Amino acid sequence: PLLVISTASLEALGESAQRAIPMDRFRPNIVLEGCDPHAEDVWKQIQIGDVQLQALGPCGRCTIVEVAQGQGKRDEISVYGALV
Repeated sequence: PLLVISTASLEALGESAQRAIPMDRFRPNIVLEGCDPHAEDVWKQIQIGDVQLQALGPCGRCTIVEVAQGQGKRDEISVYGALV
Protein backbone atom coordinates (compact mmCIF):
# COMPACT_ATOMS: atom_id res chain seq x y z
CA PRO A 1 0.00 0.00 0.00
CA LEU A 2 0.98 3.61 -0.61
CA LEU A 3 0.07 6.50 1.67
CA VAL A 4 -1.40 9.47 -0.22
CA ILE A 5 -1.96 12.92 1.31
CA SER A 6 -2.60 16.36 -0.15
CA THR A 7 -0.95 19.60 0.86
CA ALA A 8 -4.46 21.04 1.30
CA SER A 9 -5.33 18.35 3.86
CA LEU A 10 -2.14 19.04 5.80
CA GLU A 11 -2.85 22.78 5.75
CA ALA A 12 -6.41 22.15 7.01
CA LEU A 13 -5.02 19.99 9.82
CA GLY A 14 -2.59 22.75 10.75
CA GLU A 15 -5.44 25.26 10.91
CA SER A 16 -7.47 22.92 13.10
CA ALA A 17 -4.48 22.21 15.36
CA GLN A 18 -3.58 25.93 15.39
CA ARG A 19 0.02 25.19 14.44
CA ALA A 20 2.04 24.00 11.48
CA ILE A 21 2.27 20.21 11.13
CA PRO A 22 5.19 19.06 8.96
CA MET A 23 4.45 16.63 6.12
CA ASP A 24 7.13 14.21 7.37
CA ARG A 25 4.93 13.40 10.36
CA PHE A 26 2.72 11.34 8.04
CA ARG A 27 5.52 9.77 5.99
CA PRO A 28 3.47 9.79 2.75
CA ASN A 29 4.58 8.04 -0.41
CA ILE A 30 2.63 10.43 -2.66
CA VAL A 31 1.89 14.12 -1.96
CA LEU A 32 -0.84 15.76 -4.05
CA GLU A 33 -1.41 19.41 -4.87
CA GLY A 34 -4.34 21.20 -6.45
CA CYS A 35 -7.25 19.42 -4.75
CA ASP A 36 -9.59 20.36 -1.91
CA PRO A 37 -8.69 19.34 1.64
CA HIS A 38 -9.45 15.66 2.27
CA ALA A 39 -10.58 15.05 -1.32
CA GLU A 40 -8.13 12.14 -1.44
CA ASP A 41 -10.05 10.47 1.42
CA VAL A 42 -13.00 9.67 -0.85
CA TRP A 43 -11.29 8.90 -4.14
CA LYS A 44 -11.65 5.30 -5.34
CA GLN A 45 -8.79 5.52 -7.83
CA ILE A 46 -5.82 7.78 -8.56
CA GLN A 47 -4.15 7.89 -11.94
CA ILE A 48 -0.58 9.10 -12.35
CA GLY A 49 0.45 9.00 -15.98
CA ASP A 50 -0.33 5.50 -17.23
CA VAL A 51 -0.43 4.05 -13.72
CA GLN A 52 -3.80 3.64 -12.02
CA LEU A 53 -3.88 3.11 -8.26
CA GLN A 54 -6.84 1.60 -6.39
CA ALA A 55 -7.73 3.18 -3.04
CA LEU A 56 -7.83 0.74 -0.14
CA GLY A 57 -9.21 3.15 2.46
CA PRO A 58 -7.93 5.43 5.19
CA CYS A 59 -4.67 4.67 6.93
CA GLY A 60 -4.76 3.97 10.65
CA ARG A 61 -2.67 6.46 12.54
CA CYS A 62 -0.06 5.59 15.11
CA THR A 63 1.40 8.09 17.56
CA ILE A 64 4.36 8.86 15.27
CA VAL A 65 2.41 11.91 14.00
CA GLU A 66 3.07 13.46 17.41
CA VAL A 67 6.85 13.05 17.18
CA ALA A 68 9.14 15.69 15.64
CA GLN A 69 11.07 13.53 13.19
CA GLY A 70 14.30 15.55 13.32
CA GLN A 71 14.49 15.67 17.11
CA GLY A 72 12.76 12.44 18.11
CA LYS A 73 10.71 14.38 20.67
CA ARG A 74 6.96 14.07 21.24
CA ASP A 75 4.81 17.21 20.93
CA GLU A 76 3.62 18.77 24.15
CA ILE A 77 0.16 19.29 22.62
CA SER A 78 -1.51 16.33 20.93
CA VAL A 79 -2.44 16.61 17.24
CA TYR A 80 -5.01 13.80 17.56
CA GLY A 81 -7.85 16.12 18.57
CA ALA A 82 -7.39 17.99 15.29
CA LEU A 83 -7.37 14.74 13.30
CA VAL A 84 -10.86 13.67 14.35
